[in-house]
Amino acid sequence: MKSLLVTFDYPPDIGGMAEYYAVTVKRAKGAVMVLHLEYKKTPLSWLSYFPELFHRRKKFNRLLVGNILPLGYLALVLKFFCGISYNVYAHGKDVLSRLSFWKRFWTRVILSNAGELRSNSEYVRGSIANRYGIPRGKIIVEYPRVSSSALEKDSLSSPLIPKDAPFVLLSVGRLVKRKGFDMVIRAISRLPRISYWIIGEGDDEMRLREIAKTCNIENAVRFFGSISRPAIFGYYKSCDAFIMPSRDIDGDVEGFGIVFLEAAVFKKPAIGGRSGGIPEAVDEGRTGFLVDPLDPKDIARAIETCMKNPFLARKMGENGYERVKQKFDY
Repeated sequence: MKSLLVTFDYPPDIGGMAEYYAVTVKRAKGAVMVLHLEYKKTPLSWLSYFPELFHRRKKFNRLLVGNILPLGYLALVLKFFCGISYNVYAHGKDVLSRLSFWKRFWTRVILSNAGELRSNSEYVRGSIANRYGIPRGKIIVEYPRVSSSALEKDSLSSPLIPKDAPFVLLSVGRLVKRKGFDMVIRAISRLPRISYWIIGEGDDEMRLREIAKTCNIENAVRFFGSISRPAIFGYYKSCDAFIMPSRDIDGDVEGFGIVFLEAAVFKKPAIGGRSGGIPEAVDEGRTGFLVDPLDPKDIARAIETCMKNPFLARKMGENGYERVKQKFDY
């Protein structure tokens, strides 16, 4: 009998969670089916998903919950009325952001009744245990993984992107405040001969453009929008360093950051914010730098170190590649 993963995030969706679940299914080698649902913002929308799950109930013996709220409600119903056990995946914001009393109560109920909990980092594991009173032994850390051989093979068809400055920084991710792209823009305004490439879409784009304009560096900041794979690999190959100084905003925090692993496959040094699970993705001083995500001066110092010490930057990129091969490959 198989397990069924029910989630709002799965390819062709773009993002860390979608990639995480794609790898989870691949590693299961046929033992996990997927029900990829469309997220609905309407109240009690989770009830609309129930008929499909109920119809499939005899085809699986364990439910894998990819999004705690609202899909965890479905898991509770199936457990208590159909006898189907469930596991829950947790990534960060889904369990750590500021919730209403009602949602926090039900999150605790869902987590407590799960057979297993799987977190994407030790940080998220510890935070769940502390916030919801879940025994640490019940929470299994399952780090994001990448296939370095597949990425390298797919990247062969991705041409290099012409550089528009001697040193190019790259960020990949949703354009939201916590990613820290605003602080990178402020940081590079202090540095000469640098270009900042941003790949992704989101509600924060106009604010980021305004910051670049205010800092008089709008020509140095390039927004490429959403880029599909494998075309995105050309940008990884062409940049000099990868950066994402994410910060914690009321529990909206980076649980790990799979993009750091992708950058490492292309042997790029990483600069990450000292928050959430990023210190588990970036090995401070060995594969890159951890910075104060609220301090543009600290971020600028890390960037400048990479610019002025190309040998060190190259060595950090090589260390990152070896670390992925040893710990995060599949």
